Amino acid sequence: NIDFQEIEKPDYVSLVETLPEFLIARYSLESSKFQTAKTKGAWLPEISFSASASRSGSQWTPERDGWNAGISVSYQLFNGGARYADTKTALNNLKIAEENIKETLNSLKAKAVANYNSLSDAFENIAVRQHYLKASSLQAEISAKKYVNGLSTYQDWYSIENDFINSQKTLLDVKKAAALEMAQWNNFKGAGFGSFANDNILAPVSE
Repeated sequence: NIDFQEIEKPDYVSLVETLPEFLIARYSLESSKFQTAKTKGAWLPEISFSASASRSGSQWTPERDGWNAGISVSYQLFNGGARYADTKTALNNLKIAEENIKETLNSLKAKAVANYNSLSDAFENIAVRQHYLKASSLQAEISAKKYVNGLSTYQDWYSIENDFINSQKTLLDVKKAAALEMAQWNNFKGAGFGSFANDNILAPVSE
């Protein structure tokens, strides 16, 4: 059977940063940053440059060089307040995106911790029930010998034997519960059922 120690405790932040929910929040933030930069750029003036060069003279090969350059600056003073409104909207969207990515990170991290702890508890429960089954099996073996030799009553033997059978059933139940916890953990990570299908969590109960 799989040993829980083989399941590496993750770096929760690194794990969360690979999840679709976080990636969507991050893309939204990057988009908001781009839009904010774009709207802020609308407040800057448009600048254009021009330059030209020439040669002149009476000879076939002109002797005088000439050049000129120019720069022009244009700025739209009045646009009905659209520029201000766009900038304010972009800044608000950026703030929302920043808060959203923080909340998404914290929420997913909390889920990751809870899922991993539940998985740990499930495997710990298996270990406890396995120890109990061994003790119950030994007690049932001793009780059977006593009953055969007339050293105990049928009621005593039946009670102990029934406890042994219940121990087997309980171990199977906690193994099923652990399989479900493993499924939930892998589903959270996006690993799917195939990653634990061969872990033998549901191996036959043995003494």
